[in-house]
Amino acid sequence: MKSAVALSVILLTSRIVHASPAQLADALARDVLPRDYSKLGNLVNGILNGSLPGVSLPSFNLPLGLGSLSLKVPPVVAIGRKAIPDADHPFQAPGPTDQRGVTNLTEILYASQEMLGLGVDSAAALVGALVISAIDITTQKVSIGNSDIRTNGPLSNILGQAPGLFDKAAHSKFEVDGSVAYTDSAFAPDGNTNHFNSSKWATAVQVAQANNGLFGPEWLAAIRYQNYNECVQTNPQCSWEQKEIAFYAGEGFIPTTMPSADPSGVVGPPTIATISAFFGVTDNGDGTYAKGPEKLPPTPYPNDIWYRRSVPVTAAEIFGLGVQAYLVHPVVFGSNSGKGNSFTGRQAAPQRK
Repeated sequence: MKSAVALSVILLTSRIVHASPAQLADALARDVLPRDYSKLGNLVNGILNGSLPGVSLPSFNLPLGLGSLSLKVPPVVAIGRKAIPDADHPFQAPGPTDQRGVTNLTEILYASQEMLGLGVDSAAALVGALVISAIDITTQKVSIGNSDIRTNGPLSNILGQAPGLFDKAAHSKFEVDGSVAYTDSAFAPDGNTNHFNSSKWATAVQVAQANNGLFGPEWLAAIRYQNYNECVQTNPQCSWEQKEIAFYAGEGFIPTTMPSADPSGVVGPPTIATISAFFGVTDNGDGTYAKGPEKLPPTPYPNDIWYRRSVPVTAAEIFGLGVQAYLVHPVVFGSNSGKGNSFTGRQAAPQRK
């Protein structure tokens, strides 16, 4: 069943990212700071710590005596509103020798459903994006920061090391141009996309303020268009290809998963304070912003407990938000050719009659 769902998501994604603007319509300066991964546990509250009680599948022996490949599936997640952290997933402060940021497919599938309230299909879509961009196929491990030798497996010397999600080698695969909070690869000192950009976040906040103080659907449409124009005008390597639609959709997770759910299980409003806390951003009070550890936002509920939404977020909901945001300000897909404002659009493939 999960394989069928994952295949459906992949097919849906493929159709969306290869569609032209017309088809989609028919179908429906830079302040740089390093991202802090050492305290990511504040966000996931220990869910990614340690091994999970998954179900082991048969192991596959690799050729040339390189070892075996063992696959696991995560336990089934009960649907419904849930307090996070809870007794099963208490927050564990990192010790002096702890290194976080490396995880695997099983843990990501489980944590994205158990904590964030993703549905099986949207969790599978997330994993699919990781597989094509940053997964070591033998260890099934990924670094959610920069490249890390702890993801290496028996074929790494042959196939090369899998890049971290925000490593320059993964640019345009997982992290693309036009981030709301991080510097584009072309402007980063090392090419990595893990540098917080205060100016970009200030723009994101300004757009939210112009949209009732919310990081909602209207904000999503406006900020993507703002990021597009900035990319085209200033980034000589700006790449805004069809796959950007998936990035539009990815930012749909902001209003659908980050705010705490109310007593009826409905996600609360994505206010500036809520989303800033989730991103780990604080206002310096002078028009600039500082990056700290990501954490669950404060809530109006007793003991400041954050709650997962009752109904899981489906892939259709996420991609629907992305396509909706794109259609508010449809743009031509393409890229710059070595300097700002040298954008060349890509011609859509001819359609069958």
